[in-house]
Amino acid sequence: YLWTEGQTTALIDSIASGDYHCVITDTNGCKINFDYTLDNPDPPIVTLSFTSPDTTCSNASAFLLTGENPTGGAWSGTGVEVDQFNPSTASIGWNIILYTYVDSNNCKSTAIDSIYVDVCSDLTKSTFPEGIKVFQNLTNNIVKITSSCNNSFPEIEIINLLGVIIYHDKMTEKNKEIDISKFENGIYFIVVRSDTKRSIFKIIKAG
Repeated sequence: YLWTEGQTTALIDSIASGDYHCVITDTNGCKINFDYTLDNPDPPIVTLSFTSPDTTCSNASAFLLTGENPTGGAWSGTGVEVDQFNPSTASIGWNIILYTYVDSNNCKSTAIDSIYVDVCSDLTKSTFPEGIKVFQNLTNNIVKITSSCNNSFPEIEIINLLGVIIYHDKMTEKNKEIDISKFENGIYFIVVRSDTKRSIFKIIKAG
């Protein structure tokens, strides 16, 4: 066997996509020319959307990470222990979680999501403000926030996966619309605060 790149075995691997030529010579000196085009396989499509909590307290117990597709990949990130998330070893604030899947062609893709860890010293899930709803219109990139709170209007923050606040405002009426068309594509978190209470909503900018 004599390949284009100089290999002399019947099987070659770890090569780039492209056109290859091989000359096969038998014991009688007869030769056969063989041409093959190797396409670059598409990477696997990997998605991640947490069905496990994306907000938790630092003193909470470890929980199983779920919401990945396809299954059978590997988790990584601060607070990740194999396939579980341990808030006690994670960072306070946003923790980026990565899920990597390798297919049968040895091609890999990674999906990203985040989990927010709070100290919860004076804040528990039961004190999150009630009556807050977030609606996202994927067609026109408008996020609508409604509040049924009568006593005060909450503040609104939008935070990216790096933990940077990219939007801050305060509701002055019960309905507010936010245009996110100029945001980069990715995952964002809307934090609605009212005194010591807070709600966190995840949105995705995809176009």
